[in-house]
Amino acid sequence: MVKSKVKGKRNVSPLNAVVASEGKIHTKDIFPQAIEESRMAADNCDDYIDYKNDCSGWSKIKAMYLNDELCMEKDISIKMTQFAFVMGFLLGGQRKSYIARERFMTYSMGMRYLGATDAKIRKMDYSTVMFIKHGISSGLKLSVLLGAIIFLTTHLTVWRNRFSFWYFPVISASVSSLLMLPLGIEKFFQAFAVGISSGLTVSAIIYLYAVANKQSFNNAYFHLKYHYEKNMREIWRIQTQMKKSNRFLKWRQLVHAKITSTMKSLKLNNDNG
Repeated sequence: MVKSKVKGKRNVSPLNAVVASEGKIHTKDIFPQAIEESRMAADNCDDYIDYKNDCSGWSKIKAMYLNDELCMEKDISIKMTQFAFVMGFLLGGQRKSYIARERFMTYSMGMRYLGATDAKIRKMDYSTVMFIKHGISSGLKLSVLLGAIIFLTTHLTVWRNRFSFWYFPVISASVSSLLMLPLGIEKFFQAFAVGISSGLTVSAIIYLYAVANKQSFNNAYFHLKYHYEKNMREIWRIQTQMKKSNRFLKWRQLVHAKITSTMKSLKLNNDNG
């Protein structure tokens, strides 16, 4: 493994540092278990920056936020929380729509309207308000639940420098049961059972991925982390270039730019080969 020093950058973060120079990307994770795996997977990475591996867990977590790095743990926590809120909003509003209809029919009995159109408008307004009300409530609950599970699991991995099969089941069961504790002991055990079963399912999927790629469970996580952050850096590079050229970034343009960049890199590799 080649060690390189970065001059003039004393405060470079120890977590997944990336330095661009002469068209090359220098990268190295601080996780000692994944260094060799990342080196084998990093086809386009020529050098690695050597950092001290004796950093405390708290220092690694602070580095993710204070140094504004492109980090999978931070990015996936935010995205999964947003996704959970949207799904909870849609599903929660739809699930309680029949209650809104029944309540409107109950309250509207004996009321006089200006006409059939006025009655439909009032019913639509009431349904819309109740959909938003129940949707926001369900979205907040689901985002807190899923966001806490993803946040604690990923940040515990950063803290311990290791990903374990039991992280998802234990954290999922603990968070779910604690959130349901105010509703009674029966809901507590129901949430515990659902949490541990869903956590085992997620861990089983990662385990199958590790077996398919002939990796350990820990290295499979850091293999996914490497490619996820590599994709993040590529998207960030494309967005930066398009902002400099004053182009409005649309998802189709982003996909087209990524495909074009990939084709150029493949052509370059074929020419060199």
